[in-house]
Amino acid sequence: MSKSIEELLLKLKKHDDGKKHILITGGIKTGKTTLLRSYIDRYYSDEKIDGLITELINDEIRLKRYDSDYINGIWSDYLIVGKRMDKMEFNHRLFDEFSRAIYNDIRSDIIVLDEIGKYEMQIDGYIDRLIDLFQKNRVFAVVKKKKNPITKRLCEIGDYIIFDIDVESRL
Repeated sequence: MSKSIEELLLKLKKHDDGKKHILITGGIKTGKTTLLRSYIDRYYSDEKIDGLITELINDEIRLKRYDSDYINGIWSDYLIVGKRMDKMEFNHRLFDEFSRAIYNDIRSDIIVLDEIGKYEMQIDGYIDRLIDLFQKNRVFAVVKKKKNPITKRLCEIGDYIIFDIDVESRL
């Protein structure tokens, strides 16, 4: 990343009116999750935030609820929903069940979704559930950049910012 995280935080803050959904996108390993976590820590640390975090660690796709443990960098309770063998194997059913349970239990105004990517988009009805979350809550999300149908559906909702790290770090 050619711009420092500090510069990106300030740029993102200029676009944030406190009401719009914030979608962070960019290439692989460009700092999307780091930017999101830093942004929440700096500007929304007093807010009640809930959500779902998906991370690739040691060739495993791990799913965890966004909570105070995650914010503090502790991966105490997570579910492995994918594992790299010859190629990445993703358990759609397990992801679907876990995400439904979390989405049905959300009790906050701001929802974090990291990441909305290709594996999630293959689950029947998942995009509709995401749109429902966007309609009921403010959402901060990391979104896979290429061919992501959620960005097309967001036009139905409006009031969102797409912050592309690849573009913003060059400006």
